[in-house]
Amino acid sequence: MTNKEIGREIMNDTDIIYSSSTIYRLADKYYQERVRNKISKTDLYIKFYEIKSKAKNRWLIRMSKNPLLKTYQSARDIALMLYAIYYTEKGLRILYRTRRNDVAVMNAHLFERYRERMKLDIPNLMDVVKHYIEHNYTILYNLFPEIEGRRKFYGAVEEGFVMGEYIEDDKLFIQKTFISKESSNAKATAYEKECLASVTEELKQIDKLKDPLRYNELMMIHNALLPSEVI
Repeated sequence: MTNKEIGREIMNDTDIIYSSSTIYRLADKYYQERVRNKISKTDLYIKFYEIKSKAKNRWLIRMSKNPLLKTYQSARDIALMLYAIYYTEKGLRILYRTRRNDVAVMNAHLFERYRERMKLDIPNLMDVVKHYIEHNYTILYNLFPEIEGRRKFYGAVEEGFVMGEYIEDDKLFIQKTFISKESSNAKATAYEKECLASVTEELKQIDKLKDPLRYNELMMIHNALLPSEVI
């Protein structure tokens, strides 16, 4: 399938699943499990459920207490996120719809770098996926200026940053690699060297007094990648 076809399928599947009885069934199951295990009403208590859509796509559902609520009182007091599981000739891909109705793509390399840089002893890559989305639920995208038709981005997550490229025509955020908040001394790929060049260039342009948050984030990424070597 083309990127546009994949994007449409993710959007359609997401709409169908959110409005289906499956979500209510899983919410009730989640509620019963919290009661059975005597989970505190203030505990997020994150659980994962796998389903297949009508289009025969595999989906991973992340469910927890709604973090905007002080306590969990009923089966409707949940927050959930849907992640499609694809396998391509290049390996595992996880896709989901963003809040701005683009599609985010997380490639296998992102999770491999996450495992490496966070020093996780988790052999199975799908378990790494669950660990990642359990601890990095939200992301804030920051786009770099377009260069020769390409737009790189970095996104802040709880445990560090992701970097990748935004394909505007297809509305795809392709997350390619993970960088921890502190340098892991891991060797850098050629792509990460490209990202370092983008970060370095923007640091030359940015006014750290007018935009201290972006400046500090970029400096953190820069310092994490600077001592690396190319694989």
